[in-house]
Amino acid sequence: MESVAIRFDDAAFDRVVHNSLALREGGDVCFVVKDHATTGGKPAVVITFSVALPNGEIATAQAVITGELLIVAGRAMEGRFAYLGIPR
Repeated sequence: MESVAIRFDDAAFDRVVHNSLALREGGDVCFVVKDHATTGGKPAVVITFSVALPNGEIATAQAVITGELLIVAGRAMEGRFAYLGIPR
């Protein structure tokens, strides 16, 4: 089952970004949507981005979530940014 976690946590952000054991990301995030992907016929989204492996090879990482979860995550971030005074 797909899930999404949203953390509004500066220290956790810094740990993830600066974790020396994490694979270096390439910054080329892509959202690919399939309109009828779930067994119930609802949309799903695969989020892809490149990572540099320890040997220097570039690979693609991915995560799949439902369209509904992506919308929920976006709305949560929108609410947080509004709380911080950042306009839409």
